Amino acid sequence: MLRLERVKAIARPVLPPALVEQMRELRIQNERLKEENAWLRGQIKPQIIPPREWKLTAFECVFLGVMIQQPVATYEALLTTVYALEGREEPESMNVFSVRVCHMRRNLGSGLIARIGR
Repeated sequence: MLRLERVKAIARPVLPPALVEQMRELRIQNERLKEENAWLRGQIKPQIIPPREWKLTAFECVFLGVMIQQPVATYEALLTTVYALEGREEPESMNVFSVRVCHMRRNLGSGLIARIGR
């Protein structure tokens, strides 16, 4: 077993010290940016706590908060914003999103109006 470790140590490529230092700095910067990104997402995430009678899911609460902040927006812009706030890379299909909005409309009654083409 000791021989195998020696062979691995000998076969390991040696990087220049400047490159090793640059990689270390980039890892530190990457971690700092991840923390900053998480903090910023928390700051822009709408803080809405609807009444229990509305029976909204967590997704619907985020969506409603985005709608309150941006009362006039395209469907695509709302879709992108909501999924970005949830930390997802790729949003669901437009059909799935539409179904979720229909469920929310049903729970809210006539409080949510879509004006298509305006």
